[in-house]
Amino acid sequence: MHGESSTARRYFILEESYVETEWKDMISVHYINTSYEVKNTVIRVHIFLGKEMSQQAYGGFFTLRKIDEPRIMLSYIYPNWSVLYSNGSLLNVMTYKKKVHILGNEFTYSTYPLFVQDNNTIACAEASMISMSQYLHHKFDYNKIRILDLGKAYSSGKTKLYPASGLRPTQMIEIFNYYHISIGYQVFINNSEADFEEFRGYIDYSVESGLPVILGLSVPEKGKKDKLHIVQVIGHTKQDRMHYVIYDDSGFFLKNGLNYNGFVLGVGWEELKKFIKTKNSFLIYPIHEKVYIPYETFKSRFRDTFNSLKSLKRMERENINLENVRYLLADNREVKKFLREDVEKGSLTEAIVLEEEKRLLETDMPHYLWVCEIPVKNVSEETEYLFFFANPTYSRVTMKNIFINKIPVLRKEQFGLLSY
Repeated sequence: MHGESSTARRYFILEESYVETEWKDMISVHYINTSYEVKNTVIRVHIFLGKEMSQQAYGGFFTLRKIDEPRIMLSYIYPNWSVLYSNGSLLNVMTYKKKVHILGNEFTYSTYPLFVQDNNTIACAEASMISMSQYLHHKFDYNKIRILDLGKAYSSGKTKLYPASGLRPTQMIEIFNYYHISIGYQVFINNSEADFEEFRGYIDYSVESGLPVILGLSVPEKGKKDKLHIVQVIGHTKQDRMHYVIYDDSGFFLKNGLNYNGFVLGVGWEELKKFIKTKNSFLIYPIHEKVYIPYETFKSRFRDTFNSLKSLKRMERENINLENVRYLLADNREVKKFLREDVEKGSLTEAIVLEEEKRLLETDMPHYLWVCEIPVKNVSEETEYLFFFANPTYSRVTMKNIFINKIPVLRKEQFGLLSY
């Protein structure tokens, strides 16, 4: 079946019976015991941006649960981020490659799975965790969280499971532990500018590393006290990195906090801060299993190492602002790809830096590396970037030199893992 929106000029192809594990789980744990009429498959709706069935025109798909309750029909959204915009700004988001088959055609595109709660079997916390684990599974081979097992995945403070009343942070941590997904947890404690920046630092490093962040916000609700609501941070806007891509599966935060109808929006940091409240807001973010030097330790080690470097020129030091440093974790293959591009071009004027890049390409490295990117003004007042790479598999108290490169690598391009 095909359909077209009269205003947005969208075209649709419907698959009447598509198997979706989450919907089958929801039926088995809850809906089979209710008076709703349900079927155990979903409808998959493919979106095309023109009158052609092609990779370039494909906008992604969404699924609809087969239940006689329109308000909870929407299930998954798999957008093609390369064609999506937020307030006129191109989104820079974490994605994985997904293949779809439609009428004998195969399309591959970059997406992030957006899962929608039903407020019966799952609320915002569970929906965010399931969505996050789907992405982590396809991107990094983490375990997937199953709705079927949620009831036995935690025990603290457990009450009647259905209808779902949401989860506390401690219960969410238990569930991640049950699935052997290593995570970090930060609570916003003090309402000072320094604490806001520290809190933000964890968001930045995680998002830049391609690791989604679960963010607990305090959101006003008309006629009621503020409500704790869970959203995901899955990217930033390309232009300034000052806006964060927020996925809000129910739209509660975007509607009540920002008066915006939708699921995804680029939200400025100053706007987001208004909903981060002392002892109520928190972060949960994944940490790769073999990363033993955490963010705060690496940040401290880098500053100590940088201040002791003798190889940087005095003019370079004067033009470096350590407050603008980017910290992220990256697969060593991505790092070597980045270095190889420069070696193949041979564009750097300093031969010593080019030789260091060649040496790094031949160096055995752990799976993940800490990457440190520092903007610096050159003699022409143009911005270039110094790079340091570090081994995260040592302990946080190690006396060893954790940095892999002997001298900073200088590039004109930034390093990035997010796609758009």
